[in-house]
Amino acid sequence: VLFNNAAYSLSKTLWDTTEEDWDRVMNVNLKGYFLCAKYALPLMKKSSHGSIICTGSELGVVGCVESLAYNTSKGGTSKFAVNGITLSLGKELAPFGIRVNVVCPSGTETPAFIKDMSRTGNYEAEVARLVASYPLKRLGQPIDMAYAVAFFASEESSFITGTHLMVDGGYTAQ
Repeated sequence: VLFNNAAYSLSKTLWDTTEEDWDRVMNVNLKGYFLCAKYALPLMKKSSHGSIICTGSELGVVGCVESLAYNTSKGGTSKFAVNGITLSLGKELAPFGIRVNVVCPSGTETPAFIKDMSRTGNYEAEVARLVASYPLKRLGQPIDMAYAVAFFASEESSFITGTHLMVDGGYTAQ
């Protein structure tokens, strides 16, 4: 099992995003996934099975303002970026018995999330605004994502590849 779980978020408008900002987001959110998959492949091919799980984002499916680089890197609606890697590798690696899927979380209460949501100085108000947009009316917890990843790592998902699982409290179902 390879769990590609990395993210670098950037909250800037198009006009404020520098080329260096863009490159950093793409290097962490995409190039890292590519390199990990590339170098795990020989070992996975030897075993004739495996599972690669990537962390995407609900924002790669719906998008939002002031997050162009991040949304692009996690993108899905145009079949590029993390979801695109999943679709392509899901097909390319299937003959070797290797499954590739992506978990797309929404706001999940992690240290990085807390830091990002605190940038305005009012964490509670930002979280309340976000939670109000989720049908389940709560933030995701790390364990919620862990269950989804464990499912894709298990044989219970042995007939699933090239797909994404929204773990978003119903946000994208609206």
